[in-house]
Amino acid sequence: MMQRYLLLILICLLPVVPVGAQQQQPPSDTASRSYWEYVKTRDNIFSNPVQAKWHARESIRYAGIEKNARQKAISLNILGVAHRFQSEYDSAITAFGQAISIADSIGDFIIMANAVNNQAMVYYYYGDYQKANEIIMSILDLCKKERNNQLLAISYSNLGLINIEQNRYDKALHRMRLSAACYDSIGDKQGKSSVINNQGIVYYEKLRQYDTAIELFKEALQIKEDIKDHAGMVSCYSNLASIYLEMKQYKLSEQYGLKGLQMAEQVEDNFGKAFMNNHFGELYYQQKQYAAAASFARKALELSQKNQTKKEIVKTLKLLSRIAAAEGNYHTAYGYLQEAYTLRDSVLNQENFTKMVELETHYETQQKEKQILEQRADIAESHLKIEQKNLQVTGAVLLLLIAVLAGYILFYRQKQKARRLEEEHRLKETYAAIETQNQLHLERLKISRELHDNIGSQLTFITSSLDNIRYYFRDEPSEVHQRIDHISGFARQAISELRDTVWAMNKGTVTFEDMRARLSDFISKTSDAVGNVSFEFTVDEQLKDSTFHFSSLEGIHLYRVIQEAVHNAVKHSGADRITIHIYPVTDTPYRFAVSIADNGKGFAPDAVPDDNANGLSNMRKRMEEIGGDIVIHSGASGTEVSILL
Repeated sequence: MMQRYLLLILICLLPVVPVGAQQQQPPSDTASRSYWEYVKTRDNIFSNPVQAKWHARESIRYAGIEKNARQKAISLNILGVAHRFQSEYDSAITAFGQAISIADSIGDFIIMANAVNNQAMVYYYYGDYQKANEIIMSILDLCKKERNNQLLAISYSNLGLINIEQNRYDKALHRMRLSAACYDSIGDKQGKSSVINNQGIVYYEKLRQYDTAIELFKEALQIKEDIKDHAGMVSCYSNLASIYLEMKQYKLSEQYGLKGLQMAEQVEDNFGKAFMNNHFGELYYQQKQYAAAASFARKALELSQKNQTKKEIVKTLKLLSRIAAAEGNYHTAYGYLQEAYTLRDSVLNQENFTKMVELETHYETQQKEKQILEQRADIAESHLKIEQKNLQVTGAVLLLLIAVLAGYILFYRQKQKARRLEEEHRLKETYAAIETQNQLHLERLKISRELHDNIGSQLTFITSSLDNIRYYFRDEPSEVHQRIDHISGFARQAISELRDTVWAMNKGTVTFEDMRARLSDFISKTSDAVGNVSFEFTVDEQLKDSTFHFSSLEGIHLYRVIQEAVHNAVKHSGADRITIHIYPVTDTPYRFAVSIADNGKGFAPDAVPDDNANGLSNMRKRMEEIGGDIVIHSGASGTEVSILL
């Protein structure tokens, strides 16, 4: 829980986003319109990237009117930063490239080097660490030649960040030390302390060497205290508080956490205040001081909602859910957990939805039983009042009724208590199952990231290397080229299939619209690749607004079967027209059907050779696993494959 915040601090504190305008001197008398639009961009870059992009474009436009090439390059650089904050990576690369081109044409090395560093870090966020590394290395010698230690410090720091993602921690720490030395040589204590702080995070998060991490955090804190960098002090205090919490040294964690909270309040750092309040919530939760934990967690939730930081809101809601569950208040725990999942994903998967409905049903049942008990108690009290009025006449009978009624109430209450305990136990099990499902979802996301970042980058490297080999062997016989092209095509196909798998794994549920868009993209690419075959992809009007959902397993199986059917039609049918049509079905156990029809030569399904029969067999097995079916009709006028689900 604390690690996610620490990594965020790592990325923000590193000078990954040097905006170049730090070298720009403000005008002495009147400032140009392009400059002031840039200032508005800079002021909004963290809090409102959308507004920042608008001001950046205005600055670029006015710089063109003013023929101020230097300001235009600076504004293009910060426009790229705004695009990157919103994960618009292609637009960011374009903006940085234009800034580099202009800076190079006017001979401004500082702006160019800043833009190159920023462009490299976009490839870092893409997960193309090799490309990012190559870009920064391309200007590293120029920075040394210019003897610009500030740019060297930035470049070494960014290279260290890339090395962390490559799991080259020794190399990352070495480059961070070089960065700190460069900052030290120019007297930039703030930059030096930030890099030292980041070294501590590597020892803490990656190497799990807590003692070394604590020493580095304290060293960075001492520098930040000397230069009165209050915002930096908040991050150092929070790091120390987090690591001591993980080491179960609660007094030290509380001590540094209190300092961090006080400093965050002093500098009005709302993000820092939200994090520190959440930290105290977790601290007191682990010590079973649930009332104090809930108070801090609620304050953290209020601040995170003001900051509009969804990840922190979700984290705090889950903490409040755990606190409520620990106090035995499962209805409140369920409420917080439902709110967290709703915020995390606009469409809950069916399994989580069913569990939440079950929790709600248990709670409503308990409430109704409580109301029945209260009503019976009221009836009993009324009976007693009536009997008291006739006490002289029916005294003996009344005493007997009271005794019987008291025994009945006592028995009933004991029975209800046992039932409530049973319901609470069931709620605990349900709550634990939800947490387990959440952990499985997170693990699935982790696996998909590993597939994308590791295997995906390795396959990309293979295709790039094959292109280079083809160039080196350009004079070789055509057979060599054909073999290289075959291997390259195979690798690119593997990348495409890996992306499809990652796409399905990242989706807890796949909507019908997701599937339609994915199929449309696949058919479009197939049409471009084949060329001599026309494709038609249609969806019945009744399904245009469909709310069908698939699990990730159903989604990938359905997609693969359709993909295989289209490939078979292209490869074997000799057709010049293929239609793919999705339509609803009735009077069957299935909801809809996908028809893949061609006007080719047809085939006899029972006479398919063994090497091709495996493909059809795999298609049938995939559909059987998700409760679907495949029907194949083939004749002289063509073949139609109907996929039912």
